[in-house]
Amino acid sequence: MNRVVSIYPPVGFTRQGRRDNNEDYVVPAVGRATPADRLFVVCDGVGGAQRGELASLLAGETIVAYARMHQQEAVDSTFIRAALLTVEEAFDRAIAEETDANLAGMSTTLTLLCLHDRGVTIAHIGDSRVYHIRNGQILHQTNDHSLVNELVRAGQISPDEVATHPRRNVITRAIQGSANPTQATVYVTQDVAPDDYFFLCTDGVLESITNDELTQTLLSHTLTDKQKVEVMLDNCADQSRDNYSGYLIRVAETEPIEPSLLSDDVVPIVLPQVQAQLSPPDLTLAQSPVQEPEPEPTASAVTVAPDSFQFTMDDEEEARWRQQENRTWIQRLFS
Repeated sequence: MNRVVSIYPPVGFTRQGRRDNNEDYVVPAVGRATPADRLFVVCDGVGGAQRGELASLLAGETIVAYARMHQQEAVDSTFIRAALLTVEEAFDRAIAEETDANLAGMSTTLTLLCLHDRGVTIAHIGDSRVYHIRNGQILHQTNDHSLVNELVRAGQISPDEVATHPRRNVITRAIQGSANPTQATVYVTQDVAPDDYFFLCTDGVLESITNDELTQTLLSHTLTDKQKVEVMLDNCADQSRDNYSGYLIRVAETEPIEPSLLSDDVVPIVLPQVQAQLSPPDLTLAQSPVQEPEPEPTASAVTVAPDSFQFTMDDEEEARWRQQENRTWIQRLFS
């Protein structure tokens, strides 16, 4: 059992795609991640008029702020629950104090990767995804919190029907605030090795790249990590109708560790298998399903006033500008 000692330069991206604006948010900012970073967050805001771009912003920045204030704590499910409560409180405050911003109803998915002294922690809410890949094989992938995934598990539809199902955009978990509390699925592993990849991405990426295509791209020995991401981006530009964002992290060095896994987070390191059940599970949800809006068939980049929170993300400079503007907004709201 190992921990990650060092990583290669991470490669992050976020693109508007064919949406009218970009509701995805990644931390660290695109172009700012270094091999010293140990926490990565990718969020996909939901809500359209309900300001999904602010939902993803609040979730990403609040998680990072919480982690910064609790650096000595073990990053286990207890840590993730506490961090999530802090995010929901941030949502509540934003909705209550910014009544003119139409924030009620905003929500976001969340994927998180943390490299720490006792291994690697992965957490997710919604249908954004995290992969752990070694030598072209998926060791672990998060299991989407989506209605179609529940229907597949219940044997009510086949995996082949997912892509065309009329309710494929309905997610069964999302961060919405304390009025609709949710929980993350948390996974911790110490099975890490040099050249392992961790890949976090929103569902816009998944529209364009199959698991086989992903693993074959990462298996290439002739492409750099940045070039591998560029291959994915080319596919997304051609095929995705959504925003598409993610982070690719490759392990450089590991070292053995003695401490056992964090007690409440052990799960088998296997690729999740979809199995039909004899009787359908109870699909009653603790929170209301969230319908992601269907994108328009075509869309062009929009020009907006500097104080608007609709942003195009065509290059890294604009991405950095957006993140700085968003931090300014957070400081004003929570000062």
